Amino acid sequence: MRCRLGFRSALHATLLSCVVVLTPGCSERTEERPERPQRPAAEPQTRDEDLRSGAIRFGIKDPPAKAPGAVRLATYNLENLIAVPADDQSAGKPPAEVSALAETIRRLDADILAVQQVDSLDTLQRFNDEHLGEMGYTHIITADTGDPRGIQQGVLSRFPIVTYQSWPGMELGGEHPEMFGDRPNFFAGQPVRYRRSPLKAVVQIPAEEDHLELTLLVVHHKSHPLSSYWREAEARALTEKIRTMQGERSERLIAVLGDFSAEIDHASVRIYLEVGLRDAQQPELIETGEQTLPEKKWATHTTGTRIDMILVNEPLWKLIEPSSGFVLGTPARAPWEGRQDPKPEGWASDHYPVAVDMRVGDDE
Repeated sequence: MRCRLGFRSALHATLLSCVVVLTPGCSERTEERPERPQRPAAEPQTRDEDLRSGAIRFGIKDPPAKAPGAVRLATYNLENLIAVPADDQSAGKPPAEVSALAETIRRLDADILAVQQVDSLDTLQRFNDEHLGEMGYTHIITADTGDPRGIQQGVLSRFPIVTYQSWPGMELGGEHPEMFGDRPNFFAGQPVRYRRSPLKAVVQIPAEEDHLELTLLVVHHKSHPLSSYWREAEARALTEKIRTMQGERSERLIAVLGDFSAEIDHASVRIYLEVGLRDAQQPELIETGEQTLPEKKWATHTTGTRIDMILVNEPLWKLIEPSSGFVLGTPARAPWEGRQDPKPEGWASDHYPVAVDMRVGDDE
């Protein structure tokens, strides 16, 4: 399968007229975005830099250097990297945010970067061409997820992507419940399907004698706290695929990474852990007795939650560099500012990049 088929030629004819191919209608673009699950920050934020809008409040300010022979694997929710319809210049990502996004990715220096919230291969390719040309991402893919807004997952890689697929609209078993919290469920009685299908991509990494094949399962699970039943159905369906893949070849290297819309102790994430996947970043967490909170340097979302992760199976776990995981912080709002307040200078996304290094060769 080729990585760029069928998208570039349709960019102006399709995406500039409200993304007709990927989006059922213009009204879907303006649907209200659900609130993220929120928890208090792990420690009081009293220092001046924590209280100032635009400060690096979560993650670390500077990424660590990669060890010789290491491959950096990362995931990043790009927060609406979409083409701008000709009749709606307010849609899409402002140029300053696009530039900040690109600068963050350059500093991250991932060899393989999984991304979420991009609307097409052409948009991602153009972003790469205009802002990341020196990064060496010669292999780029996205795939339809079935999302009504046209939101997709993608991969930028310095190594060949040999196959990829997604399962848009796949039924997961069961029906949506009658109620969504205290109000009627819009989807009541309908089959539960992937809200945004995972993207499976197999990346071929050169190694000492031949190569390694790394299977990525890039996720962007259904958001909103009341959608836990939906996320759990998505996780169960994907873990069945993982079982099948590992049954076919037990030594297969598998990473599930992306925006889980849930934290490590939530039921939907525990489903992955129960089939043997591990948290590759090995973060320090605070156990309060009632909940598990991330240290500030491990939070991946502007709310202070840790909802973006890299989970790996046992064969891949053996290749993870100990203590190599990190979250790269970017400018955030002050604690008292809400989602409707202006974004500070340097804002790149409401998520932060998550990365971990793999050892695939000897030190040089």
